[in-house]
Amino acid sequence: MGGALVKKIGLLLVWMAAVVAVYAQTPRIDSLKMEIARTADPGARTALLLTLCSERNSLNPDTLAKYATEARGLALQRKDPIRTSLAEYYIAFNLMTRGLLDSSLKIAERELSR
Repeated sequence: MGGALVKKIGLLLVWMAAVVAVYAQTPRIDSLKMEIARTADPGARTALLLTLCSERNSLNPDTLAKYATEARGLALQRKDPIRTSLAEYYIAFNLMTRGLLDSSLKIAERELSR
């Protein structure tokens, strides 16, 4: 009986921690989205977009694709190979999570050959 109670309490604590973690992510993502909307400078905007993309596990796949694609475009315009590669990573990650492994692999191979 005591072991079952300990398991239930443990499970309850895990669930509570998960709820807190999920709730904590939302304000950060919302804050980044608002900051991106207010930022016109291409360099600062690219950095913010990539910071938002780093929250990839908490973003909807469509949202990740949108922001990673915009980051790639800005990085290409600015001729910034490091940020371009990072944006490509997030695009490849997004494709992989959607089950498009061949497309993800093509991006990875292209980036590794640079």
